[in-house]
Amino acid sequence: MTDKEKIRASKFMSLVLRHNPQKIGITHDEKGWANVELLIKGMHKNGHKVTLDNIKEVVGTNDKQRFKFNDDYTKIRANQGHSVAVDVEMKETISAGYFISWNGYALLRCDKK
Repeated sequence: MTDKEKIRASKFMSLVLRHNPQKIGITHDEKGWANVELLIKGMHKNGHKVTLDNIKEVVGTNDKQRFKFNDDYTKIRANQGHSVAVDVEMKETISAGYFISWNGYALLRCDKK
C-alpha cells in the first residue's frame, strides 16, 4: 500500500470502528470488537479494496496505535475516541514525571522511588 492508501484506509476504519459501524453494515460487541472479514467486505463495498495484509499494515504502522487485533486476527477494534458506547478495557497508568489533570486544575509531581 502507498502511504496515501494507508491514510485513506485508516481514516475510513476510524469512521467505521469509532463512530459509525452501520455505515458498512457491521456491528461490534460491548468491548468494541468487530469481525475483520465483515470489515473488509464492507470496505470493499465502499471503494476501499483492502486485504487482511493491508489492514495488518495499517494497524502495525499507525503511530498513534488507533487499532488493535485480537490474537488470531479475526477481530479488530479502535483503541480510543469512540462516539458510540464501548468498553475498550484500557488500564489507567501513571508514570514518573508530571501529571496534569484533564480539567487543568491540578499539577502533580509523581515520582516512583
